[in-house]
Parts: sequence; C-alpha cells; structure tokens
Amino acid sequence: MENETGVFRKTPNKRLDMKTYFSFSLEDSMFLGSCNINRQVLSVEEVAKIINNGVEFCYNSHYLPLIKAIHSRFGKINIPLKEVPLNQFPNKIILAPGDSVIVVSSNLPCLPRGLEYNEKQTESATFTFTMYTVV
Repeated sequence: MENETGVFRKTPNKRLDMKTYFSFSLEDSMFLGSCNINRQVLSVEEVAKIINNGVEFCYNSHYLPLIKAIHSRFGKINIPLKEVPLNQFPNKIILAPGDSVIVVSSNLPCLPRGLEYNEKQTESATFTFTMYTVV
C-alpha cells in the first residue's frame, strides 16, 4: 500500500481462520514457542458478544457448577452446559498469531463432584473474564 510520500508500507497479513476459545485455565502449552501476547480484561457485555459471534468451548464437566453460577449471575453469557466426562480432556488449545482465548477466573472454591454453589456464594463471588491474544 502506497502512502502519501510514495513509500510502500507493508500491511500485516491477517489470517481468515483466526479462532477464539473459551476456557477456565491458561496453560503455557497453548502458546507455540516465543510469542507476544495481548492481555485484555473484558466486561460481561463484551464476553457475551464474543460468545454470540462464535467461540470454541474447551472444558470438562468439572466446571459445570461454575458455569451454572455464571448463568445465575450473568444471564446474558451463554456458555453451554455440555457433559464432558472428567477423564476425557477438552480440545487442546493451540494459539497461533491472531488467535485468542477467553479465560474465566473466580474466587469460588472448587467443589466436590455433585455439589453446586448456593445463591449467596454466587452473588458474592468475583468473576474476571480475560482475553489473551497472540499478536
């Protein structure tokens, strides 16, 4: 692309198949080699919009109580309640340049299997939605 001075600027090539994942953990193995990462804390509205535009969900059934708490607290965030056996690992996330993962963190304790968070726990919990993008 030529600018007003007649010098050509190289514009970065953007992949058309960039992916966004949704997870409850961030792991070093998600990143290939050395890379730069942009970290952005998202609002509930931003998370809802990104999910509605399409993401790949990566979690197992261990997180169902947390997902139910998120549904209860933030009705607009549509995370499917899918049953993935605990001994089956979710899809492996590999982030290439342009790809993102939204990670949910919370101060809720881990629950033994079969228990749910009560309304008081859900309402007093803090949730943070952070998007990590490989640049």
